[in-house]
Amino acid sequence: MWLERIGGWANPRRLTVLLLAGLVILYAGWLTYVIAADRPLDFYVYYMAAEATARGQSPYTISDPAWDALAADLGITNYTRPYRYPPYTAAVLIPFRPLGPRGTMVAWVIANAAAMIGGVWLLGQALESQWLPTSLAALLFFVPPLATLLAGQINGLLFFCLALALWGLVRKREGWLGVGLALGTASKVIPLALVFYLFWRRQWRAGLIAVAVLVALTLACLPLVGWQSMADYARDAIFLGRPDVVYTTPTNQTLTAVLGRAFPTALTLALTGGRWFGLLLVVATVALCWPKGDATRLMPLEFGLIVAALQLIPPFTWYHQLVLLLIPLLIAAERLWAARRWGWLGLLAMLLILTDLHGLAWHSVEKWPWLTSFPLLMGLTLWGLLAWLIVRERRAGRANAS
Repeated sequence: MWLERIGGWANPRRLTVLLLAGLVILYAGWLTYVIAADRPLDFYVYYMAAEATARGQSPYTISDPAWDALAADLGITNYTRPYRYPPYTAAVLIPFRPLGPRGTMVAWVIANAAAMIGGVWLLGQALESQWLPTSLAALLFFVPPLATLLAGQINGLLFFCLALALWGLVRKREGWLGVGLALGTASKVIPLALVFYLFWRRQWRAGLIAVAVLVALTLACLPLVGWQSMADYARDAIFLGRPDVVYTTPTNQTLTAVLGRAFPTALTLALTGGRWFGLLLVVATVALCWPKGDATRLMPLEFGLIVAALQLIPPFTWYHQLVLLLIPLLIAAERLWAARRWGWLGLLAMLLILTDLHGLAWHSVEKWPWLTSFPLLMGLTLWGLLAWLIVRERRAGRANAS
């Protein structure tokens, strides 16, 4: 009898309902804490940028004293600087100013939580219907999304945009593919690499839709942010990322950061090494995405490969940004499951657990650098597995053709 009961709950539909309920309960409880404790540090940067823009100031050139005065005027004490994001985020928040900083924060974190749940739903639909419960479970047991909500970051919305793009890619909905990448690029500029990928892969219609949506977003934002903010961002976007600085804190999970933690007395060497490793990764990724072969089979793998690479190369990838790794993780897991590669699946499960533990206990292991880079190891492993799967798929295609 108890075996039949377990088997009933293993039904995909019932399991989906159970996992959705678990996610709602978990996120509702977590958001209650986040809102009550007023923790979303990064959100207030977005809100202050919107307020500065509405007052006719550029959030990219505003002085530190003026930034502090703005925070005091708004009654905001939990904030940082500078504003490093595209002007679109500030423009989106301008209409919400009547809610005030705290009211807008509540709406913001709820929207990001809903976006992450919606994103894994789209991922489950993009892979196979039986993978929907797995996608929901991956979000339920992954700590970086909770870190995103704690910081009030935009990564939930970005994750949804990239999941929408992947869904459009797999389902051959070129419009949604282009729209998803355009909205993701407007959230954080790094997904622009995936727009270039569309043209590299000769997906002309989806690429042109992405460009057209970006142009439309820019024109729609101009009345709100003005030409000056647009020009300031275009001029200073690269420098806002501080590419000349090595951020060695364990919350940073990029190649440069890991080298900096490994060689704390040789940060210049770490910066140079990180740049060269990053360049090598870019070249290898471009080569692996060469526009030949069965696009239906290869492009989802290539999409995941690029998303994994984008987490490894920049000067900083904070722990809360690792929610995006769910995309290459689920793409790789689906193919490895089909190929019955249980050992690699076990390795991914172990790295996911270690990545979770990093988020919960990195303060305790900060003195031991070799224990602070498991999330990067997970990203590198995902990149390597997807690269291997792409090569394997191309070889199989050539064998079938001959």
